[in-house]
Amino acid sequence: MSLELDQYLTVRGFPQLAFDLLKEMENKQYNRDNQIRIYRRLALFQMLFGHFDGVIKQNEKLIGIYEETENREAAAQCLEQMGMAYENKRKYDESLQQYDKAREIYEEGADSSGAARTLAEMGKIHQKRGKYEEAAG
Repeated sequence: MSLELDQYLTVRGFPQLAFDLLKEMENKQYNRDNQIRIYRRLALFQMLFGHFDGVIKQNEKLIGIYEETENREAAAQCLEQMGMAYENKRKYDESLQQYDKAREIYEEGADSSGAARTLAEMGKIHQKRGKYEEAAG
């Protein structure tokens, strides 16, 4: 089965079937690049379906792979997605932790756009919590 079959099914209006196929593929042995693609797509489907614990689980797997390959920017993107998942679960402390870890990685890599994006998300969380000075800060 081609890894792109999930995209075809999603476009045709069958995202649950695409997700189910990816779940079947999740625990099979593939090369690292294909495993990354499966985990990333599963995380996106989990977010789409509102299964935020699944988003966190898939991104934790991805971070493990990215740390092995020293792909820090991709790990930061996973941390951002985990921050979104925790935010949707209203677990704001955990969300802020993930965003802050991502921000640190972006700053180390001189990615000012990524750092700014995470700071903006952190500001929104502080605003939701009524911590306006921290949001501005």
